[in-house]
Amino acid sequence: MALLNKTPFSKDNIGIIIINYNNWADTKETLESINQSTFKNFSVLLIDNNSKDQESLALKLAKLHLKYPHWLKRNKKNLGFAKAVNRGLNFFYKRGYKYYLLLNNDVLVSPSFLDCLVKEYKNLPPGSILSPLIKHRVSSLTLYGGEGYLTPLIALARHRNYLHQPKWGIKKVQFVSGCSILFDYNLLQDNLRFDEHFFLYLEDVDFCLQAAKKGHYSYLTSRCLVFHKQSRSFKKSTTKLKYSFPSNLRFAWKHYSLFSPIWAIFLPFFYLKLYVHWSLRELKKKALKLLSNTKKLF
Repeated sequence: MALLNKTPFSKDNIGIIIINYNNWADTKETLESINQSTFKNFSVLLIDNNSKDQESLALKLAKLHLKYPHWLKRNKKNLGFAKAVNRGLNFFYKRGYKYYLLLNNDVLVSPSFLDCLVKEYKNLPPGSILSPLIKHRVSSLTLYGGEGYLTPLIALARHRNYLHQPKWGIKKVQFVSGCSILFDYNLLQDNLRFDEHFFLYLEDVDFCLQAAKKGHYSYLTSRCLVFHKQSRSFKKSTTKLKYSFPSNLRFAWKHYSLFSPIWAIFLPFFYLKLYVHWSLRELKKKALKLLSNTKKLF
């Protein structure tokens, strides 16, 4: 692949890739949080997967008055997460960027976040994959996650959460969340990309497993943090299932076909349980909202 930079991969520059889909409100806050960064040698590529307000995104982006170099790529159709990310990786790779950071459009970062992540990465072998701790809220609890582990028999990828921020520094893990991952050009030179057969969900887990097979391992650092909000790309939680279920089946077949008699039975029941649980939760929310509105009338 031809490179535009005469001295590629020599600078500590970061190409940040953010995918937007019908969620400008969160994307705006993410871009603004990056704007406060003390690390200056980075650029952002915002890729929109055919949002309803796509035509107005350039104007909205201009109104933010961002201090860092940035580009907007508007896809004519929703390509899915993996394919959109690959376009972003190729964009920065052609320009000789050394580091690549995938960042969810519903995260907030501190001013020192990029400094922290690059400093931690330099303690790892070239070609590693690094994630910060992901701070998030579940009901009234504040949790720290990002450590991924696999249950091969039933083909599930899970995340371990902590009630308090751990102090172990850098830890080698089976996989990390695509919410925020940093890696360098060595993975791209080793022809690693996201599997575009995954439209949405589990493409990050698959990427880490692909990389591990080539000797590029995943790590989690407890010294760097991102705050992950709950995504509002889907109005209903149950809508996620039509993407996550086929992705889980594909993931299971690709990595754990040996156990197919087990997961072929388990996964449909598991997702049916999720659908019922989330549907009941949505009905409860609607009932509480209706009750609240009724009280206001009287």
